[in-house]
Amino acid sequence: MKNPWSYREGLVIGAGLAVVGILLQLSVGAIDWALFAFPFNIIALAVVLALVVALVFFGNRSNAIRYLTSGKAAVISLVYVSIVTVVMGFGNDLLSSWVFVLPYLWMTLIVGAVSLRQLLALRSWRGGRKGRWGALFSHVGLFMALVCGTLGNADIQKLRVAIPEGGREQLAYDMQNRPQKLDFAIRLNDFSIEMYPAELGGGPKRYASDVTLFIADGDSLRDTILVNKPLSIMGWKVYQLSYNEAMGGMSESSVLELVRDPWLPYVYVGIFMLLLGAILLFFKH
Repeated sequence: MKNPWSYREGLVIGAGLAVVGILLQLSVGAIDWALFAFPFNIIALAVVLALVVALVFFGNRSNAIRYLTSGKAAVISLVYVSIVTVVMGFGNDLLSSWVFVLPYLWMTLIVGAVSLRQLLALRSWRGGRKGRWGALFSHVGLFMALVCGTLGNADIQKLRVAIPEGGREQLAYDMQNRPQKLDFAIRLNDFSIEMYPAELGGGPKRYASDVTLFIADGDSLRDTILVNKPLSIMGWKVYQLSYNEAMGGMSESSVLELVRDPWLPYVYVGIFMLLLGAILLFFKH
């Protein structure tokens, strides 16, 4: 049955979400995404999947529900998310804003519903047409990247550790300066820094840390960490962050940043599926 709703209704829904978002922002304040850290992001994931299933299996009962996951609604939701992103700025914490999260959730549910419909239609596909498989991989991959990238945001850990040459540290500190013991120790064997000439500003040109990482089982790993060359160990990425800026080119200590994102592999899987789907769609003829 053809849905009589058009883009006009989608614009009204989008505007309604914007108004509700503004009211929530003013009344309850910004979203504290830290509240969605494990295990609450798993609960949120279950709720999102339940909503997707409900939209697919009960969507034909009314024009409104059916329209919420239609192609026209997808266009409108994407437009609203894009507008809010541009207005608020890419550098701001978009996930703390109700005005962004509500249309973003709408868009995510649409992608999820389309993905589920395509999965349910697999049995009716004959001949394994590349176009259909391309659309399936694209939608499932996009849904996976959106959901995992968003819900995993609260589980990202960022720690910092300052080490002098010859020093060995196993304690790192979070953004609130709370200590956390690592599963490995870091020794700074040597810190090297190259500075630009004074006539070019005298700033740092290159700096690197020669480190040895000691693991609990007795193993060790030695490597050099550069600004754009982090070291991976036990789920952590160790980045060259800074140095003793007060000492400038004479600095003999290094500041490292450790980042752990347990959801990142799933985001990469989603991106890979999205790219695979795009390739299949490109060669569908």
